Amino acid sequence: MKKNKLSNTSEAFRRKVAKAASEEGITPEAAGEQFNVSPRLVQRWVFEYAESGFFKYIGSMLFRHPFRVGGGAPDMGSSNPVPDWEAIKTSGRLLEVADESMKANREVVLDAVRQYGKALEFAHDSLKADREVVFEAVKQDGEALQFAAEELRNDEGLLRIVKS
Repeated sequence: MKKNKLSNTSEAFRRKVAKAASEEGITPEAAGEQFNVSPRLVQRWVFEYAESGFFKYIGSMLFRHPFRVGGGAPDMGSSNPVPDWEAIKTSGRLLEVADESMKANREVVLDAVRQYGKALEFAHDSLKADREVVFEAVKQDGEALQFAAEELRNDEGLLRIVKS
């Protein structure tokens, strides 16, 4: 049985790997190879420690090309790095810098607000009026209700969640 590498690493080691990937300018793949861990773990650790204020910024090399709602190959010539769906699942705050197709994708937004309720602010307006999306956001963070469509801000069920 293969052991989970995440459980076999100390916090100091994870910070060291994340620092190499974010501040020293090497890609997650190179950091993964250098430290013998998965590039996905490197990316996760960078987001984890960046959100906690450990790093000043997240290197743009950690962002992949835009997620395509309809599928298809990514635009490899894109000069604007944007987070992919996996990155948003790890850090819902990244919805702010995601491309418009991701902000309008219900599943992406649901993943984002379940991780970070206030990501609702950056969702497409149609999703701010979607009761389930707003419910998930408010369940994660009651303050997210302020970003819901006006017709949902006085919803009794949502207000009960905020008050609890």
